[in-house]
Amino acid sequence: MMGIQDQNLIQCIKDNWLIRKNIWKKFHFNSFDKNHYDKAMIAYILIDNQQIRLNIRQKWLNNQQIEQADILNQCLTTKD
Repeated sequence: MMGIQDQNLIQCIKDNWLIRKNIWKKFHFNSFDKNHYDKAMIAYILIDNQQIRLNIRQKWLNNQQIEQADILNQCLTTKD
């Protein structure tokens, strides 16, 4: 269960992501290599394009990471 403080933090992250998401997707999430696990995890959490997320999930994440990242994705993304 999330408290008010958690909800406020999630809303802050969500608001800031909405401002930056088009730029970040273009410049930061175009490609990954073996040293970019953290970048892939963040992309999986923040990107709302299901095909991109599926590709990242298949290549980079295990079941536990997917479960946690899916919860964060649901909290932080919105449909345009």
